[in-house]
Amino acid sequence: MTNAASQRSLDTLPADQYSCDFSGYGNGITPATVTAQYSVNDSWPVNNPDDILLTIPAPGDGSLSLPSQVTSQLTGDTIFEVTATVQAQNATTTSATIVGDSTDTTSPTSVPLIGGEGQVTFAAKGTGTVTLPPASFAITPFVVDASGHATQQNAITCTTNVAAQNVKITVGAATGSFYMCTFSVSGATQTESSPFDMAVTASGNRTVGATDSVKLTSTGLAVTGLTAGVTATFSGSLEVQGAQSGSVSLTGTQTDQSSGPLVATGTLHLSKAGTIRLLIPQTFTITVSAQGASSTISCALQTSPAPTALTMSVANASGGGGSGTTEGSGTPAGSPATGGGLGPASDDTAAAAGAGVALIAVGGVLLLWARRRRAAELPAGGSWRSWRRRSS
Repeated sequence: MTNAASQRSLDTLPADQYSCDFSGYGNGITPATVTAQYSVNDSWPVNNPDDILLTIPAPGDGSLSLPSQVTSQLTGDTIFEVTATVQAQNATTTSATIVGDSTDTTSPTSVPLIGGEGQVTFAAKGTGTVTLPPASFAITPFVVDASGHATQQNAITCTTNVAAQNVKITVGAATGSFYMCTFSVSGATQTESSPFDMAVTASGNRTVGATDSVKLTSTGLAVTGLTAGVTATFSGSLEVQGAQSGSVSLTGTQTDQSSGPLVATGTLHLSKAGTIRLLIPQTFTITVSAQGASSTISCALQTSPAPTALTMSVANASGGGGSGTTEGSGTPAGSPATGGGLGPASDDTAAAAGAGVALIAVGGVLLLWARRRRAAELPAGGSWRSWRRRSS
């Protein structure tokens, strides 16, 4: 069977045209059209949430213009939320809800770019399907006042006559460094699954009795663009097999001054001669902290058995040094080109006073980390603002 994790690719469907109804804002308002584009992975590991992505309008297809009867009622900064329901087959649920938000606009004359996401999980290997496009979606404006309170306005319902089709998804076993990650902020739990790039190296004498340094490097787990006061700390371990057994504990911290990939380090005391293998982490955590508020991303490997990250040859102390080689090559699965990296949008500010604001900043980092795993093309700010409204 084709392995879902190693063969996955994001399938972006052709854009579909929708007609949007403004009757909630008055009688006789002429409907307007907008395009929507859906994306879903064409293969995915079993028992892992797979994202269904929605972009409105479709890239390069203009915008949804708002009639004056609508704009006159949106008095203030406005966030636009999209919701849609997608049917699924051979999944743990029969439908998936897509939800997402736009960036803020002042006295909008059109609906800005909106990015939405839903999730579907397939519990058995084989073929699952999602039915796209849905017949309708709703765009709901929220007007934000000076105190930050958002007031819900009437929904704009958009419908399409495009015939829906069952989009097939190959469901198989995970391979490589594929993880399921869960985090919680303000009582809301989010789960995301994704591959991560990981490179493990060792330096030292590689002789019995020596203590060598071990380093894990990952572009996909890197914290980029953190604002002042926000810290991300990685913690995990590498199982040791072969001539000796045990584990190597790794830690690494990134702050707003950090750049480049995540680097986590540890040490390994070499007790026996022969070949040893260091496996990629079975689990790891990333704790994001700001002004006394914190939350932890907990990730668990979905591939069994765990792949080897590094093979080392350890010599007796009198026999000269051993050797170590990394295994694996190719484009990192979590690199920026594929949506990797974690970090807040440019308008996320952790420096504001109060633990509540700090917690929102933490939540923003976590949500954006999740979104950027597989959705680099979606507007980052929308996810954070969605969290801000629902957790305040």
